[in-house]
Amino acid sequence: MLRRRRRLRGEKPKASIDMNSLIDLTFLLLVTFIVTLPALEQGISIMLPQAKTDELPTKNKKANTVTVDKDNVIYLNDRPLTIEELERE
Repeated sequence: MLRRRRRLRGEKPKASIDMNSLIDLTFLLLVTFIVTLPALEQGISIMLPQAKTDELPTKNKKANTVTVDKDNVIYLNDRPLTIEELERE
């Protein structure tokens, strides 16, 4: 009956979103996280290997750059090569 009165007066019905299902999902996620959190904190003890020195190994090699252009020409460090030459390098 209230809806009919609004329509007769020319008022538009107000849109509303049902929040009950959203609240239920939020509560369910909260409970799930609370229940699973203690299981995530438990773990196993492992023995990690120890390093013999504190220094990191240095690399003396220079990094190579391989480039292929739009004409399918292969470059190794800006030097054009064929596939066979690249395999030998």
